[in-house]
Amino acid sequence: MTRKNMLDQKKHCQSVDVLIVGGGLIGSSLVCALSAAMGAQNLSVLLVEAGPARKDNRIKTGSDRDARSTALSFGSSQILERMGLWHKLKGCAAPIYEIAVSDQGRFGSTRLTCREYDLDALGYVVENKALQSALYEGVQAHKNVNVLNETRVTQVVPCVDGMNVQLEKAHQNIQRIQVGLVVLAEGGQSQIATGLGIKGREVDYNQNAIIANIMTERSQCGVAFERFTESGPIALLPLPSMGGKHRSSLVWTVSSAAAAEMANWEELRLIEELQQNIGQRLGSIKSFGKRNIYPLSLSVPQEQIRPSLVLLGNAAHTVHPVAGQGLNLSLRDIEELVSCIDQGLEKDLRINEFSILQKYVTKRDYDQNQVINFTHSLVETFSSSSFFKAFPRKLGLLTLDLFPALRQELVMRASGKK
Repeated sequence: MTRKNMLDQKKHCQSVDVLIVGGGLIGSSLVCALSAAMGAQNLSVLLVEAGPARKDNRIKTGSDRDARSTALSFGSSQILERMGLWHKLKGCAAPIYEIAVSDQGRFGSTRLTCREYDLDALGYVVENKALQSALYEGVQAHKNVNVLNETRVTQVVPCVDGMNVQLEKAHQNIQRIQVGLVVLAEGGQSQIATGLGIKGREVDYNQNAIIANIMTERSQCGVAFERFTESGPIALLPLPSMGGKHRSSLVWTVSSAAAAEMANWEELRLIEELQQNIGQRLGSIKSFGKRNIYPLSLSVPQEQIRPSLVLLGNAAHTVHPVAGQGLNLSLRDIEELVSCIDQGLEKDLRINEFSILQKYVTKRDYDQNQVINFTHSLVETFSSSSFFKAFPRKLGLLTLDLFPALRQELVMRASGKK
């Protein structure tokens, strides 16, 4: 296949080894991981993205247009380094040296520090647009990868040698290709997975996350704050300062009803409400940037693999952001999947050999279940206002200080070491 330019609309792509559906953080990460680990294997990869091509790929930070940021664990930074990408991100990443966990109006509190566990940092906060730009540069650098923008997968049909896939570009020009391995990385509630009859467990938390960048009087100085309130958890993640102004990435979890109301609030009212919830730990809040609101749920499909098919990212597991585990879990999935594929090809197995995918899900099952259960239990415990759950909530935070083994469990999860 040709180098990175989009395929000519009139050409008919006969076959491809790997088709990745979704060009976001997960799909792009998989491309970079495949290329870094298996450059010599000469796999042909097609990345299909419904959105338009990027016009400006310079790594930018500080814009309100997309306020989303990701708390990358220390382990995830190492994975990105092995992909050859971390050097592009380190300069615009804010390190997390401590995590301060508190419960509004209660005596339980704890601090987790990287020094206690001999880590350079517990993690790093990177704005999503910077992360996507670095990944896009990585995708562009690999000669065996083609990108099709403004393209949808309209049909996936199993066949003897993999999958027959139908593509539609700009509502016309249908292409049919044969694919060895189809990777669904199109986000939660994958329409393709649904069309294939893949069902799963769904939990609607009846909560929304309000995402925004804020400016504060004081710097977070490498401390990430997690504040549990009656309405839900509030996370404040440090961002690099700009022009001497202290910035934080806010993830504010509230009920769906409250989110609908708050969507219409003026900036001053949002600042007053947030200030009341977090106190003066960062001094006064100076500004509240453009807000983005997302519904929160747990979604776990009954099947992550089928012959010649694998689900990744939110398509494989959508978890609550309370513990910041979503992308970090997916990066570990990606690295393991690539390792299993690489080992299979070294044994002269075909890319669509089902034993490769079976090995992958077996190796990832424990970690995935631990993270899913861990985040779900945190939501149930710290979002409850009932007396019988409020007491163990208080006790739980104190227990982290009293019992080092439990502290280590939380730190290892936060840093991606476990």
